[in-house]
Amino acid sequence: TESTVPTEKPFVSINTAIPVDAQVFAAAHELYHIWYDQKAEALSSSILDETGGQDKQPDISERKASRFAAEFLVNEDLLYSEMKLYSINSWEITVKNILTLASLFIVPYKTMVKRLHEVGAISQEERDEHLSKSESTIDQLRKRFSIPIPETDGRIAAG
Repeated sequence: TESTVPTEKPFVSINTAIPVDAQVFAAAHELYHIWYDQKAEALSSSILDETGGQDKQPDISERKASRFAAEFLVNEDLLYSEMKLYSINSWEITVKNILTLASLFIVPYKTMVKRLHEVGAISQEERDEHLSKSESTIDQLRKRFSIPIPETDGRIAAG
């Protein structure tokens, strides 16, 4: 009889040269592939490059994996709970609020902007305005508002 159990375990490696929030997103993205595609692949840097400058759209599996990662990492109920806890009103979400939420959930700024739009907390116009900010502007605002950037302690772990 043929076995339907894979003979090899998937192996995922995360590029530790990218920011921690991007590493977390990459890990959740790859989790989708392991659970649903029964495969693990190298995550293209274009998946994490949310600037929209990529020539080719990711295939359906990649889009599903990114969708899964966003919903897995930023649960709608938990997002609204944190917004309430931090007194963030959906009718006046500021860049500082978005940076705070992104830091709390350890996701990239643009992932948080997109998620806020998906759950109806910001309009399409607000989404586009926030997404138009450059990475350097986002970094400057993060520093101005003293929003912590998640960092690793430099250890390498295997499991």
